[in-house]
Amino acid sequence: MDFPASLKYVFLDKAWFRKLAVLALYGLIPLLGFLVIGGWGLKVGKMVMDGHEEKALPKVKFSTDLQIGFLASVIDIIYALPAAIFFIMTFGLARIGLNRDDEMVVQ
Repeated sequence: MDFPASLKYVFLDKAWFRKLAVLALYGLIPLLGFLVIGGWGLKVGKMVMDGHEEKALPKVKFSTDLQIGFLASVIDIIYALPAAIFFIMTFGLARIGLNRDDEMVVQ
């Protein structure tokens, strides 16, 4: 991977400041703004993976980027469920063990 090229990618677009300013304004919207930014970021990543890195940054489309960001968040939550269930079970068992009146004797 060419790290200098990945850092310069955003600045290849002539309207990079305006596009990032719009994203920053969307970021001020609680929850929905972060979903839009995430969806837009996934769209940019897909462009780079498909070999379109010489093209300009895509415009922010609120509804499309919100949909992509929401679906990505749902997938993230589904993938995190097994770890969350394991953590809850472990924490619950630890709480049960700590609430016992008699002391645990280690031999």
